[in-house]
Amino acid sequence: MKKVILLLLAVCMCISMCACGGESSTNSSSSVSSEAESSAVSSKVESSAVSSKVESSAVSSEVESSAVSSEVESSAVSSEVESSAVSSEVESSAVSSEVESSAVSSEVESSAVSSEVESSEPECTNHDFEDATCTSPKTCKICGKTEGKAKDHDWKDADCSNPKTCKDCGKTEGEAKGHDWKKATCTEPKTCKVCGKTRGDVEHDWQEATCKAPKTCKDCGKTEGTTASHSWKNADCTKAKTCRVCGVTEGAALGHSWKNATCTDAKTCKTCGKTEGSALGHDWKAATCQESKTCKTCGKTDGSKGAHKYSDGICSVCGAKDPNYVKVYKAGETWTVPGEWELTINNVTEHPLCSSHRTENYGFTGMYGVMLNYTYKNLSTSELDIGYSDTFGSITVYDSESEKAEEYGIGIWCDHEKDATNCMPGMKATAKHSYATNNKSTTVTVYITKEDSKGTSHTATFKVNVTPAPQEPEEDKMQGYKVTCDTSLPETISYYGYGSSIQSSCQVTAVSFEVSGDDLKIFMTGKKTYDSKGSGQSASCKIGWKLYNSQNYVVDDGTLYTNSLAVGEGFLNADDTAYDVLVPGESYRLVIMNVN
Repeated sequence: MKKVILLLLAVCMCISMCACGGESSTNSSSSVSSEAESSAVSSKVESSAVSSKVESSAVSSEVESSAVSSEVESSAVSSEVESSAVSSEVESSAVSSEVESSAVSSEVESSAVSSEVESSEPECTNHDFEDATCTSPKTCKICGKTEGKAKDHDWKDADCSNPKTCKDCGKTEGEAKGHDWKKATCTEPKTCKVCGKTRGDVEHDWQEATCKAPKTCKDCGKTEGTTASHSWKNADCTKAKTCRVCGVTEGAALGHSWKNATCTDAKTCKTCGKTEGSALGHDWKAATCQESKTCKTCGKTDGSKGAHKYSDGICSVCGAKDPNYVKVYKAGETWTVPGEWELTINNVTEHPLCSSHRTENYGFTGMYGVMLNYTYKNLSTSELDIGYSDTFGSITVYDSESEKAEEYGIGIWCDHEKDATNCMPGMKATAKHSYATNNKSTTVTVYITKEDSKGTSHTATFKVNVTPAPQEPEEDKMQGYKVTCDTSLPETISYYGYGSSIQSSCQVTAVSFEVSGDDLKIFMTGKKTYDSKGSGQSASCKIGWKLYNSQNYVVDDGTLYTNSLAVGEGFLNADDTAYDVLVPGESYRLVIMNVN
């Protein structure tokens, strides 16, 4: 109801303002139209088809009331507004009215009445301004006209609890400062230094209990509990256990814990470091070839290492070899040139002069005979002959007076000699050679020089005691054997099992012999090449052999067994023996073959 009355008053004021301004108005009949134009209000008159509207951006209302009724009646369009207090009627047969405004805007249209109001700038004759605020400028309450600009915010500074705030509109900026608390004491609680706000309870500033006093407030002197135990400092070498607070002592000093004097340090207390006396000094052990002069007590070294102590070319301290040492072999020791030969002087014996075979025509003058007995083995891949004298080497003997002995000094054709022979690869040979000396000697020195298969010369020295020769039986003078082996060895020797299947195979690369009385010892060297149970199977190879005499009779046969071998592994000097078969002066032939 209140809004309707205000609307009617606004319409009336507009009509009154138009009348006061001296504007002309014309009323006519149903054929008359009126038009009012203004920059603020526009009024249109339309035909009988136009209806009436009341619109507002803030409020659009149609109000019906028992007290106020509005009717628009007409044969074409009729508008009536009735009220118990105010009644206004605008009639027209053809006119429809509209009222429009930002707060309330109205348009009045009528086919019967047309009014035209013209003004270059319709405005209030007496503005009713509201004061400017921080959000809007100075504004007319009636027409909404503004003047100036919004005023600045009236800020209230931030405090402990609130940020910076406008007193007018309540706008805030930033954050509250927060409280600046003063620590609680035993008389007042925790308090903000700025706003005085308090929090919590009062608090004592306690000093911990000691052995002299209980727990005590520093501010008010209040105490709690009892005194504490002593704060002991442990006893040391010179002082007893002592309380750090009150100084009371307990027990006795510990005394020093001495560490014995060393080469460089005096006797020293392990606890406090106090010293007594002086250092012992070093107990030096003489330098050796392995270490410098060394203290027996602390192990400190001084200076450089000592010299080697060589014995037979080997240092007795560290085992190092003397680079200037020339080995002197003894009887029974073997001189080895790797890949070429092994040579051993078995013995040197006295041997009577064979005067029946001696001839002065050769000019020999030596009166004492010795027999050199040696064995050599061929380690190379070609034939080897190590004789007393040949193009590629020599064997020279000196007596105990360092005089050179004469070769072949005991008769040119002494049957007790045995010439060195060509030795096949892997084979051994034994030779005997006689020498004559001018001095009866208990020891002789033997120098052997020999070129290897590559033309490099090697030298060895033997120093051998001379022993009396045993009296040999007369028949031994006729002893001598010759044994040969097929020069072209079979490519493969195989062992056949049941069903004629090959169980294993090997390749023989070298054969050699050793004669002992009438026994012949056979040596074979080679490698395993096949095994029916696989390459990893470890089993011996089996090699058959037969020994024939010069009449081609088989005098012995057998099977030589190697060590257990896997395929690819070699065997060296695997041996078998033909017993009681050799006859002096006879020749023999050895044949190796497959085994069934």
